[in-house]
Amino acid sequence: MIFLYDFFITILLSIILIPLLAYLYKTDKLCFFKHYAVFYKVEKENVNLFHCVSVGEANAVLNLAVMFKEKFIISTTCRETFEYINKRDNNIKCVMYPVDLSFFVKRFLKVNCVKRIFISEVDYWPNLFFQAKKLYIPIYIVNARMSQNTYRFFNIFGSFCKNMFSDLKSVYVQNKDEIKNFKKFISINKIKYYGNLKFENNYLNCKKLISEKIIIGGSTHWPEEKFLIDYCQEKKLKLILAPRNFNNNNKIIDYIKSKNLNFSFYSKEKLNNNIILIDVFGILQDIYRECTVAYIGGGFKKTGVHNFIEALKTGIPVVIGPNTKNFKNEYEELKKTQAVKKIKEMNFIGKGFDEILDLSINSNLNNKLAFFFEKHSKISYKIAMDIINE
Repeated sequence: MIFLYDFFITILLSIILIPLLAYLYKTDKLCFFKHYAVFYKVEKENVNLFHCVSVGEANAVLNLAVMFKEKFIISTTCRETFEYINKRDNNIKCVMYPVDLSFFVKRFLKVNCVKRIFISEVDYWPNLFFQAKKLYIPIYIVNARMSQNTYRFFNIFGSFCKNMFSDLKSVYVQNKDEIKNFKKFISINKIKYYGNLKFENNYLNCKKLISEKIIIGGSTHWPEEKFLIDYCQEKKLKLILAPRNFNNNNKIIDYIKSKNLNFSFYSKEKLNNNIILIDVFGILQDIYRECTVAYIGGGFKKTGVHNFIEALKTGIPVVIGPNTKNFKNEYEELKKTQAVKKIKEMNFIGKGFDEILDLSINSNLNNKLAFFFEKHSKISYKIAMDIINE
């Protein structure tokens, strides 16, 4: 079956290779190929490999990686994550995951002298599993989840997926609901629950009593920004926008200009304007600390709301859309703190802010959030100890 998979990937690659190379040459990104790990020199020391996609996933697995007190590298399929990790710390090696063909993945694992593999959340590449099996490299899934689309896909290719997962050492799910999804493909004895790694670092409790109220829209999708701009203009509040996709910046800028408002990019003027567009990766948590309340995007998309826990860690309440499928259990528990306001329609964003805008200076809210994050602490430590003591 893996032969057919390799054949399909080869055909697909042959179709897109020339257009892809032309695009990379045109956009001056061709040199980026040097960052793919198959082109690196062979490492002399065995390492743990942590594979992730988003910046949020990378931050979560880094907390786990240091628990082993062993050399490790990060691999990713996302260029933004690659650039963020390498800018964050020169001592952390981050590489791009190669094309998922047997030859490339085998070389990838050998070049980096990988002794353990940790896959974050849901980025399951078949050849990573099969080549690890051939090389006798133990593989773990951490903060594991399985979307309904992934579950349906796995059902279609059930025998292939069961074979792919057959040599997994352990799967550490991010919430108990995920157990029922994984147990169809993996022995229940290998599935474990300690909590969501994104709760790590505990409650920062870093709010400052500031006279200026600042709204932030984190990981937003157009036209969510439109409603944020309108609300802040009406209430005369400072607004920070951190869109999920920077490609939407033109729509946001056009709308700001149509309202005759001024704005600036964070990379140029930091927070010195009434409307700030974040154009730098990996700084959201630091920005949340400066804000009064947050709107977290994605809740009106099929993919679901993005990570609102990151904002709550800094002591600010959040407004989110109705689709909380990625954080269903977390939302149910956190709504008891009154720190999360779910709205049904996008034009209720302003109403949501009106209801929770003053909560950020509420000591009772801070105590509730501190208790919540303390309850969900030391997850990385528990997972690391479970693996070390195998």
